[in-house]
Amino acid sequence: YALQFGAFSKESGAQTQIRQLAAKGIKARVDKSTSRDGRLLYKVRLGAYASAAQAKADMARVERQAGISPLVVRSAPTAKPAPPRR
Repeated sequence: YALQFGAFSKESGAQTQIRQLAAKGIKARVDKSTSRDGRLLYKVRLGAYASAAQAKADMARVERQAGISPLVVRSAPTAKPAPPRR
């Protein structure tokens, strides 16, 4: 799970929001994905929470700090690197 601040059709829009959040002490990231209609989206997100409850628990702090309300979203699990070959 993650907190999502926005989704943009242009990477520049996402990067602008990243800079605005960074100025408020929030280190967000941009995740690229494809919409149902095939468009590329740049999603501004924070965190890798184990559950929706953990994401919601952090949401109030983030809202106060950022001044905007993020959404709790499911986030694709991060791929783990393959173990070294012997």
